[in-house]
Amino acid sequence: MAKLQNAEQAQAEHPKLDDLISLKTENENLRELLKDKNECIDDLVQQKNDQEWSLGEHRQWLQDCKDRVSWLDGIVVAKNAEIDELRCENDCLKSDLAKISQNGDISKLNATIENLRYEVSNKNDEINEIIKQRDEMVWKLGEHCQWLEDANTRANDLAKKLAEKEQILNSLFEKHPEITKEKYDKADITLVGSEPVEIDKDKQEPIESDKNKLFEKIFELETRLLDAEKEMAAAASQTYADSQLIIEHEATMAKLREALEQKDADLVRVNKERNDAEWFLGEERQHLKDANQR
Repeated sequence: MAKLQNAEQAQAEHPKLDDLISLKTENENLRELLKDKNECIDDLVQQKNDQEWSLGEHRQWLQDCKDRVSWLDGIVVAKNAEIDELRCENDCLKSDLAKISQNGDISKLNATIENLRYEVSNKNDEINEIIKQRDEMVWKLGEHCQWLEDANTRANDLAKKLAEKEQILNSLFEKHPEITKEKYDKADITLVGSEPVEIDKDKQEPIESDKNKLFEKIFELETRLLDAEKEMAAAASQTYADSQLIIEHEATMAKLREALEQKDADLVRVNKERNDAEWFLGEERQHLKDANQR
């Protein structure tokens, strides 16, 4: 009886087990399907992101293109303005060329250039002559300076010799005070710190002779010293005159240099004007030639 009940119960539960297995299978299938859907959704999201990124790139590229177009528009405007300016300048140059061709200014400019070159050459000759004179004066001044230095050396030597002679004479006067007196017949002379000494006539004669020689030597030295001082004064006067002459020559040279610089500037300016005129003339001739060929 129990076995029969178990069999009936097993038969009753068997459909439920089949249903459970079926549900599990369906659940697994649904999970797989959900996984596939999720993967598909992820792919779609990735594609969307890629499309948005690509769209952003295209938008940036489009903005760059717009900026470049604006920049090119500015360049075109600037070039048009430059072209207009060049056209105005070309018209002015044509007008200037017409004036130059009518008035014959190129020939005048050439003549002016030749005159300026001639004047510059003359100024260069004058400057060279003044430089030569200045060099000669500097050489003479050097000679005078050397002569003055030699004269000063001689004067110093004479002064030293005179001082030596004066020292000798003073020493002699200290040793023989009697030679300073007008009367030489007195023989008693009292020296400081000594006893009275009697000098005889035989000793007095050599002293008188030495004194005369010393006076003659002193007179000769004084004469030579005066001559040296006169020569120094004359040399100083000549040196001052030479210095003034050199200053005058340098002032003249400065004026000539200034005039030469002005002439050089005029020459450069005239050369530039001539070159510009020739260039304008050549340009217009080329334009006419091109127009004739067209």
